[in-house]
Amino acid sequence: MALAAGCINAVGYMCFRHQPITHLTGTSTELGISLAGGDMSGVLHWGLTIISFVVGAMLSGFIVQQRTLQLGSRYGVVLMLESLLLFAATPLIQDAKDLGLYLAFAACGLQNAMVSMYSGATLRTTHLSGILRISAFISANACVAWK
Repeated sequence: MALAAGCINAVGYMCFRHQPITHLTGTSTELGISLAGGDMSGVLHWGLTIISFVVGAMLSGFIVQQRTLQLGSRYGVVLMLESLLLFAATPLIQDAKDLGLYLAFAACGLQNAMVSMYSGATLRTTHLSGILRISAFISANACVAWK
């Protein structure tokens, strides 16, 4: 799973937007920079990437519906959905369409949540929202200070 995530991230860096896909830390920083700079198209793009990731994670939770490891076909369903999203994303990314990135972000959200549930990790939405708030705040302040 880590190899797949690394490959997806490499594609994100090499594609037309040169951005990470598998994690939200850099993405939330980009959102903060766009907010601070008044770049509304950037705010929309980065906001949609974060929403795509979160929707993917939510889908994974709805499909697996377990907090501890219980082997079964639900993990396979999540993996198949992730594969479908990535296959759909590939031609769109090659054509420099943002929709491909959003599909890839959703796939990574699916994988991230599935692996977290599989390993028994506990995820809280406050962690994600806290990271987003702090990152956006720091980015915005850094941009204002830099100007």
